[in-house]
Amino acid sequence: KTVFKTIISKKKEKTYIAIVCDQSPGKDATLLIDFFNRPTLFDIGPEKLVKAFNYPAVCIKVKRIQRGQYHLGVDLVFKPSNEPFQEGDVMKAYAQKLEQSIREQPEAWLWSHRRWKHSPG
Repeated sequence: KTVFKTIISKKKEKTYIAIVCDQSPGKDATLLIDFFNRPTLFDIGPEKLVKAFNYPAVCIKVKRIQRGQYHLGVDLVFKPSNEPFQEGDVMKAYAQKLEQSIREQPEAWLWSHRRWKHSPG
């Protein structure tokens, strides 16, 4: 409930905002995206922040190199511009990046996140 106020208060500072959005969304998730060939609910909240503050959106990829050694990668999902975008564009791009990352290293994804906990209406 305080996310927007906090972001506004930090607007003039160099700040990164991390939102974990690959877990099971709440029941009020409002976006249905094809994920692993299955209709899947995604929370629209991160996209609302991107749109409201014109921030870039990235997908963080963690790749295990060997025991105790990991490589952290960043894929750009959305680059701010003056061009309008359709609702769902950011989260759909994120879902594609996430699915690609999981396919590359499925053992790294926490299946306990229960992505399909809530079925779409």
